[in-house]
Amino acid sequence: MKQRFLLILIFACAFMVSTKAQISKDAVWVGGSIGYNQTKSGTDTPYTKSNSFHISPAIGLVVKDNLVVGISLTYGHGKIKNNGSELENKFNDYGAGIFVRKYIPIVNRLYIFGEASANYENIKSESTSAFGQNSRTKVVTKSSIGSLEVIPGISFAVTKKFLLETSLNNLLGVAYTKTEIKNTTSPGNTKPIITKANQFTAGISSGGKVEFNVGFRFLL
Repeated sequence: MKQRFLLILIFACAFMVSTKAQISKDAVWVGGSIGYNQTKSGTDTPYTKSNSFHISPAIGLVVKDNLVVGISLTYGHGKIKNNGSELENKFNDYGAGIFVRKYIPIVNRLYIFGEASANYENIKSESTSAFGQNSRTKVVTKSSIGSLEVIPGISFAVTKKFLLETSLNNLLGVAYTKTEIKNTTSPGNTKPIITKANQFTAGISSGGKVEFNVGFRFLL
C-alpha cells in the first residue's frame, strides 16, 4: 500500500509541474541509497533483536542526453541475537559494480529508466550458538557472488539538479555464487567441517527476492 501511494504521488507531482527537466550530456551523476532497520520480537526473556544497515553510493557521467555510465559500491552490516538460546548471527557485505542507465522522458519531470549492471559481492556471516554451559558451535559462511542484472524504475526531477527514484532490484538477471561454510564445535579437538558449493541462477528474481528500493540522484 505504501509503495502504491508513493508511485501515485510521483505521478501526481509530475502533472502539476510544467517545467521539463533534462539530463544533459557531460553532467556528473551522483547518488545512492541508505537504509537502517531494527526489530525486536518478544517483550521478555527470551527475545530476539535484529538490526541492519546498508549504504549504496554511486557516481556516473552522462555520456549523452539521458544516458548514464558509472560505478557503484555497496556496504551492509547486520546482527541478530536471541538471548534465550544464546544465538547470535552477524554479517558484513561488500560489493562493487559498473552500470549503464537509460532515462526515457514521459511527461514534464517524470522519467522511466532501465539499468543494466555487472556486479561483484562478497558476504561473510558468523553464527554462534550455545548448548548448555560446555558446548558452543560457530558457523562461518563466506559467499562470493558475480551477477548481471536489469533494473527498471521511475524517476521524478524534484528540481533540475535533484532526482527522486524508485526501482525494483533483483527482478531480472543471472548470478553465480560460490560458498564456503566452516562449522566448528568447541570444546574439543575435532577438525572443523568445511562444506563448499557453487550455484548458478537465472531468470526473474534471480537474487532470491525482489526488492523495492527508494533512492536519490544529484546532477552536478
